[in-house]
Amino acid sequence: MPIEDRSIPYHWDEEPGQGPIKSFDGVYRQWFTSRHRVFSLNKGGQVPGHCMKIDGNTVSADAIEKDERVKFRLHNFTENRNETWYDYYIMENQISEGLVAINPEDDTVTVKHADVIGFRTIAQVRKANLLDVMFIKQQKKPLDDQFWFESCIEDGKRRVLGFDQNGIPLKTTEVEAGSKESLLEMKRVLMAEP
Repeated sequence: MPIEDRSIPYHWDEEPGQGPIKSFDGVYRQWFTSRHRVFSLNKGGQVPGHCMKIDGNTVSADAIEKDERVKFRLHNFTENRNETWYDYYIMENQISEGLVAINPEDDTVTVKHADVIGFRTIAQVRKANLLDVMFIKQQKKPLDDQFWFESCIEDGKRRVLGFDQNGIPLKTTEVEAGSKESLLEMKRVLMAEP
């Protein structure tokens, strides 16, 4: 049975650095929260930029980098199982505190509000029934700057986050993993920025 570390301060995401590395049942885990902008690489449409943002209950990738709505707290859970590393993310908008989510009923990208600040493991996210806000980061090759996010909903469907050239989110079951519609990049928000 896992032992919960109660020594972690409540506002751990306000401090730079990473969380403790734990070993439960032979799986090594660590958590980390950082601030980033996420960019869609499917460029070209009639939009001023391709930064992902949350505006109300809508997720899109049509904002410029200076827009305040493009800053996200990325809650990252990393696990090493059988010599393979897996990166899981929850994307929380810094302004609205909304989470990028997948609606499992119609496979669309949406916004959900939930308290995720205390999660340290994927098991905690699963227990809270919030796998619809968790994504696994996939790459064509290790250490590549380009990646895509696949939903962690456990119902057998493959759902990939993707945007058209105008930054409109696509139906996740119709986005091909690794396609130009799915490819993303991250850029860290500097500590000096609000």
